[in-house]
Amino acid sequence: MRGVSILVWVAVLASCTDDVVRDGAVIGVVVDQTSAEADTGWTQAMDLAAAQMNDALAAEGRLRTRFVLRIRDSQGLTSVAAEEARLLARDEGAIALITDSTDTARAALSLVYGGVAELPVQCSGCTSTELSIPDFVSSDPIEQEVRRDSGNWLFRTVADTTAMAVVMGRLAASLGDVNRDGLRKAAVYAADDPFGREASDAITAALLAGDGVAVAPGVFVVEQIMHRPGDPNRVDYGRDVSRLLDGSTEAIDGGSSEADGEPDVIIVASHAATHAAFVATYDATASVVPVLHFYRFRQSGSLYQLGSIAEGARGVSFIGTDGAPGDVFARDFTRAYGFAPPALAATYYDNAVTLMLAALIAETGAASMRDALGRTSERSGGAVPVGAGEEGLRSAVSVIAAGSAIDYTGASGPVDYDADGNVRDRVAAFEVRGSAFVETDVFDCVRVGPCGD
Repeated sequence: MRGVSILVWVAVLASCTDDVVRDGAVIGVVVDQTSAEADTGWTQAMDLAAAQMNDALAAEGRLRTRFVLRIRDSQGLTSVAAEEARLLARDEGAIALITDSTDTARAALSLVYGGVAELPVQCSGCTSTELSIPDFVSSDPIEQEVRRDSGNWLFRTVADTTAMAVVMGRLAASLGDVNRDGLRKAAVYAADDPFGREASDAITAALLAGDGVAVAPGVFVVEQIMHRPGDPNRVDYGRDVSRLLDGSTEAIDGGSSEADGEPDVIIVASHAATHAAFVATYDATASVVPVLHFYRFRQSGSLYQLGSIAEGARGVSFIGTDGAPGDVFARDFTRAYGFAPPALAATYYDNAVTLMLAALIAETGAASMRDALGRTSERSGGAVPVGAGEEGLRSAVSVIAAGSAIDYTGASGPVDYDADGNVRDRVAAFEVRGSAFVETDVFDCVRVGPCGD
């Protein structure tokens, strides 16, 4: 019956009127539901989290709160995200905000430092290595505070790109000297925007540093080819493929090029639609240079757009689900929606869960909502381990109500916020097999060291 209960709650949360849910604690969600970067599985994962938490609260009957998600479409536009976040905080009494990218997180955070509301901002897709910049200086005082986040209002349930770039470098190194010309060369293809430049630079740094096992520092020659940002339909993929394969290495600063042979690997680090369009163009060439994809390729839309062309595509991404809690989440998600959770769905689930757990901890008077987020995964000896799924959340509700500490391990793995609100994740190598993303290896980047950081 529990599976039926989850389904009923998901349906109720999706269709309730404001009158029905007026007494709930509101968590505002501003995520992209329109562009090629969007995936419906992300909002469904958060709905499932709220349904399971409300079931757990009803079953335990020990805390007064129930939760309502107010989900708004950012359309992938920062201006829309900023307005929707403002309305949720000002008019609908949101106690926290969930976002999906660095830009939308900063738009939401501007409400805090602009004096509109004091509420934590969670991000499920913020992979920037510069989410907080302590010494950032701007003529706009609000922008300066947002970039610095000196009040520690911003949290994320996904790690930055550093560890993934190290794993990508290791996989590239493992391919060897593919064309046997005596030169180890990699070409990194990325968007000429903040995400693309940061991802490309991180991968380049990892390649130049070597993999620490088979390739010493300085062995790789690396070139960066940047494509036009924005609309993926306006990128000249044919020209870019020619630049990647022309046998010359373009200097990273764009100042010169050297004729030294084709690359041994092409690494694509761009947005989902660009990855797919690049694959379609590259597939039509006679090139046999292997291609590796950074994590944004691992989205359902890539498979829908490419069909059989995607078969065999390889890359690096965050792990889909992790351990026993991840198995529970995957089972519950599949039962509720009829398909397996897509990449990053577990991260969005954990994002919603940790906010709700923090609200329950704050309700006991033990900490403010912001400070309570750090107490959702306490690592003290007396903390009670709890996990994802209704049973795990029922246990968490009971432990919190009793005044004890919890240590939440989520569907995406440990959600251990550090002093800056960041987490560490496991990283997976994947391959498309039978129209599905299959994880071929997992790298434990939660522990310091294994990923080279």
